[in-house]
Amino acid sequence: IPLNDPYSLLLNDANNCGLIPINGFSNCFCLSYAGDMDVTPIQGCVGDTVFANFLGFEELEVEDTLLFILHTNSNDTLGTILDVQPQPVFVFQPGVLTVGTTYYISPVAGNNNGMGGVNLNDPCLSVTPGVPIIWRDVPTATISGNYDICLGETALIPVTLTGQPDFDITYTSNNDTLTATAFQNTFTISATLLTNTTFELLSVQNAECPGTVSGTAEVAIHTVPEIANVTAACAPDNLTYTLEFDVQNADLPTVILAGAAGGSYNPVTGHYVADPQPANTAYSIVVSDVWQCGVDSISGVGTCVCTTDAGLMNQTPLQLCAGEIVSVAPSQGPIINSVDTLYYALVTTTTPSTWTMLAR
Repeated sequence: IPLNDPYSLLLNDANNCGLIPINGFSNCFCLSYAGDMDVTPIQGCVGDTVFANFLGFEELEVEDTLLFILHTNSNDTLGTILDVQPQPVFVFQPGVLTVGTTYYISPVAGNNNGMGGVNLNDPCLSVTPGVPIIWRDVPTATISGNYDICLGETALIPVTLTGQPDFDITYTSNNDTLTATAFQNTFTISATLLTNTTFELLSVQNAECPGTVSGTAEVAIHTVPEIANVTAACAPDNLTYTLEFDVQNADLPTVILAGAAGGSYNPVTGHYVADPQPANTAYSIVVSDVWQCGVDSISGVGTCVCTTDAGLMNQTPLQLCAGEIVSVAPSQGPIINSVDTLYYALVTTTTPSTWTMLAR
């Protein structure tokens, strides 16, 4: 007869002298007790295995099985059963459990249901009120990207965070390990830099869980271009000059030469050669690059002194008759270079600015 069900019997014997009614209720006591739990609330992180503290003191009948159930109700009724384990050990199940929701772990004792579980319809089923458990999200931190700044400027590197603030962040700046605290889900690493720097996240955690990190950020430092090794070389005839110089401390492929007189620039070496310019004319060039961290400039005059000299002629006047051919001595002390030509001319005066050339 099921526990607590009434019973009703009629007693008779072979003499058939009358019926004696026997009525009543079963009077059996349940001995099953699932045991005690440490009811200190548990907080777990998604991905962690959670261990509840079972204190023991269980009382089991011969047919009983003791299991641990993760469920939704806070008392000795289970509510919705979410997971069943032979030990008080559970993991977060995405799609079944929700981060931030309070669940309960209870020991449950009752007759075996024939499949290794507990018969939840056992009249002597014992459920101990469960220990509260809440799973928390694991925080994450991510950085990425390439950044370009000028020497001495401040790099601003955003860090993407998920989870519950506050966050303790550890990262490296080249070989230096640094820490910071973020009070919300947006955070920026700010650093004034003098050299190219790699930032890498090492760890992140909040008050609830250690987290995961990913990514690096690269910061390139750009300097003010400099002009060096300037020369203004005159041509052999001293009629033109050629300006040359080297560009240093710049992003060479992006160099800008404002005021340059044509010529050629080598984006690998930074060497510049201008087109030849007339002697004794001015030049002015401003050098920058695409990062606009500053400029350098040069200006001056390509001075070339002419050394060519036709020499001195004998100044003795000559008296000639018509038709007469004259022959004079060559000039004395002429200075000419490899590209010069010396010739003799018959002119009308002794002053070059006023004479008229008649023959040469």
